Amino acid sequence: MILRSSFGISAATRACHRHLIDALDLDEASVLQLHKLPDVHRDPFDRMLICQAIQHGLVLATVDANIFKYPVNTLPLTDAID
Repeated sequence: MILRSSFGISAATRACHRHLIDALDLDEASVLQLHKLPDVHRDPFDRMLICQAIQHGLVLATVDANIFKYPVNTLPLTDAID
């Protein structure tokens, strides 16, 4: 996986390591979860994340109320920044 951002590849890579963020490839097993999802909304990126979380037993941390309507473990966040 190549990380790209406005602050450069190496800085993005360092930021991921510093915050213990790992890349999760979109695999076939995750994509096969798509047909099981209810038709809540059509955001393809959200649906991809939901499929990955379901397939890999992960928890999605989100403020998006639409995500709570899916059969996925969530951690509700507030949108307020302290």
